[in-house]
Amino acid sequence: MKRPNHPICSAGLRGVLGGSVSIASIANRLRRDAGGSTAVMVGLAFTVICGVAGLAVDVGAWQLARRNLQGAADQAVFAAASNASGGSGASTATTSAKGVAAQMGFAAGQSGVTVQVSNPPTQGSFTSDNSAWEVVISQPQEMWFSSLFLSTPPTVSARAVAKQSNGAICILALDTNAGDIHTIFANTGANVTISNCAVANNLQNTKDTDTIDVKSGATITVDDIYLRVSSYCDDGKCNGTLNVNKSIKYSQPAVTDPYAARGVPVPPDCSGGTNLVINSSTTLNPGNYCGTGGNAAISVNGGADLKTNAASPKSGTVLYFPSVSGVNVGQKVADLNHTTAITAGTVVTAIDTVNNTVTISPPISSSTAVAKGDTIEFTGGTVVTLNPGLYTLNGKGGGTCTGTAKPSTCNSGDLAINMGATVQGTGVTIVLTTTTGNGINVGNLNVDDASSLNISAMTSGAYFGMALYQDPIAPQPTANPGQFVAGGVGVNSIGAGASANITGVVYFPNQALLYSGGSGTACTQLVAWALQFNKNASFTYGNCTGTGTLSIGGATAVAE
Repeated sequence: MKRPNHPICSAGLRGVLGGSVSIASIANRLRRDAGGSTAVMVGLAFTVICGVAGLAVDVGAWQLARRNLQGAADQAVFAAASNASGGSGASTATTSAKGVAAQMGFAAGQSGVTVQVSNPPTQGSFTSDNSAWEVVISQPQEMWFSSLFLSTPPTVSARAVAKQSNGAICILALDTNAGDIHTIFANTGANVTISNCAVANNLQNTKDTDTIDVKSGATITVDDIYLRVSSYCDDGKCNGTLNVNKSIKYSQPAVTDPYAARGVPVPPDCSGGTNLVINSSTTLNPGNYCGTGGNAAISVNGGADLKTNAASPKSGTVLYFPSVSGVNVGQKVADLNHTTAITAGTVVTAIDTVNNTVTISPPISSSTAVAKGDTIEFTGGTVVTLNPGLYTLNGKGGGTCTGTAKPSTCNSGDLAINMGATVQGTGVTIVLTTTTGNGINVGNLNVDDASSLNISAMTSGAYFGMALYQDPIAPQPTANPGQFVAGGVGVNSIGAGASANITGVVYFPNQALLYSGGSGTACTQLVAWALQFNKNASFTYGNCTGTGTLSIGGATAVAE
């Protein structure tokens, strides 16, 4: 049967070849053509078609591989960030990430696979966030057909970043002993305001439900509270006032301590000094400072207690002493015999080191008698600036801790800030530890009522986010909250009226913190075995982005 000509094709060919032509006539010409050019063209075209088809197969396989790699990277980085936020160290977090990748078919070192784990990430939006982790998994791909076009196999990579969201908790009591009571305590007269964060108590109390206690005349105001038990303040009967802006969450699991995996540095020497006493403004460099014989490793004195001699007037502008050592121009004249206040704003205006006299202004009131042997307290004027870096305070003393007061030989290595002195620094971590292996030698923090501690923590290195870090081998307090006193066994203190602007975590995992200072609006976290608040303690949790602190109680999520 004669095959009809297709009108469109015939018209198109006539337009191209000219004249009258049909598909049948073209086919007859190709059949009778003996030149071989058609076979060559067909062969080349077939090769190209096969190559393109094969390349499409390979590209599809590579895309599938990338999807699998991305899934593995997401799971691996989630494991790393979760382990890190749960208190595991960097090594454990890295191992967990690689383990998850291997379980998903991408074992590092096999089939050319590489698994890179970084903290913080090497690229993206979180390169300065130490709570963020990055995993990059790469693998060279097979070339079944694409080798016609490529000389080397392509490598497919997938990247993921995970971090813990900002936790709501800024104060955490770690004591879990079932027999202990009220490990968060507000003493009579305390007025504690905790803004923009929550308080968590890990105490699982079997004696009563007094895990948080607010005494008569005390007030705590806080956003949220997380408790492991079903009540507080002896079944909710606080003698004082507990204001909770949002909610109390009962029967909660223990909150994980994200700093628990941090190792303690071992100071090799006492290169910074031993029993260092600072009575005038200076700058210190990072290093190892030692305390022996019950002395503080670093003691900063803002003034002095001086006893008047026989030449002292009953009142007036000039005061006479056997020695004026420790007194500086500009210091405040605080009180007489630690009982009688002197007019606010009275300061030292001149010092005569030959005649041992101190000139003050305004003069002491004529109604205030100053007799021989009276004690005048001079405070303030000493500012110690800490250059950025790590400061280890090594307690090398000895002794036995008994009772509620700390014997003078019990420990050494304290950081003591007294008489209106100020210690300040940026990018600073202070570690209280010992090389004796005996926890009773670990020093304490003692900031008296008139002094100031204004520091921000290191944001990189092994101790990022930690402003103050006490060795966990330090002994637990021998007294219960409510009985904590500055200088007591296992008690660290920031005194009432002291200025404490601290960016970073204040970390005393096995001891108590007696806190009565104000924190301003810095990103401050308090993590201690137990906490007692005295007098007025204002605590505001500020923006922690870029401070290096770890989230307490937050949730881990993939961010990139």
